[in-house]
Amino acid sequence: MNERIRKLRDALGLTQKEFGEKIGLKQNTVAVIESGKRETSDQTVLAICRAFNVNEEWLRNGAGEMRNVDASDELEALAKRYDLSVQSQIIVEKFVSLSQADQAAVARYIKEVASGFQSLEDSVSAPDPAPMPQTEEEAIELARRAFRLQKKAEAESSSSNSTDSSGNLDAG
Repeated sequence: MNERIRKLRDALGLTQKEFGEKIGLKQNTVAVIESGKRETSDQTVLAICRAFNVNEEWLRNGAGEMRNVDASDELEALAKRYDLSVQSQIIVEKFVSLSQADQAAVARYIKEVASGFQSLEDSVSAPDPAPMPQTEEEAIELARRAFRLQKKAEAESSSSNSTDSSGNLDAG
């Protein structure tokens, strides 16, 4: 274990004094532990693991990775891999922090919403919504088009629903 402590300290780029200060030991105590002349107490092992995010199994037995995988590191790796926005990162982080029962409830809810959307699509074949305008000019042009379409629809509706000579609506 003494060699792994030295290896960890070197990997962290810390002096014996700096390393010791972070775990409540003096420089000479760290030196004695690293030399193998003194056994490392359970309290010191736990302090090292907490302070430096070290895998206790690695420190004690050399098994596994030196450092515990940090959840924020994993999330950052996912964000880079999938080019996630900050909002998407928050969604992922909040979802994985839920209990398994709550995750299942969220999954059921999403499935129900997707089913509802599918039912809506099946009953109404509406065109895909237009993309959101990116500039003020695009927004104005979009509003003008919508206004012209509305006026055209109103004109077509009034011409097809004209009244006959007796004042009754003629639907055709």
